[in-house]
Amino acid sequence: MKSNPEDIREFEIFDKDNSHEYRAFFDEKYKGSTFSLKYSNNGVWTEHTRDQEACTITDKGDGYKIEFFKSDNKKSIINLDYSEVNQLKILLKIIDQIEDREIENTYRILECIKNT
Repeated sequence: MKSNPEDIREFEIFDKDNSHEYRAFFDEKYKGSTFSLKYSNNGVWTEHTRDQEACTITDKGDGYKIEFFKSDNKKSIINLDYSEVNQLKILLKIIDQIEDREIENTYRILECIKNT
């Protein structure tokens, strides 16, 4: 069952130079909770990459399915249970601290407000 567009939360992601990099979506009703990241229509991306899906994360009820979409129409799929996701989150936070590339300092994420 597909959700109504009104049920989908949308986010715009900008880099530190205020360049529109990505669009993200959260759909709680379609195939479990699904988070998706698309490339923006910005000229920083090649023509065939613009507005295409970059990755999705779907809550399957017993863990997450992570899909990365590649330009050659192939995709990488990773299935992780909840404890593996928590372990990954911990390591990514450590990497952010050590490499001083914190996402909060690199990207600005704004939720789009829908007019009703």
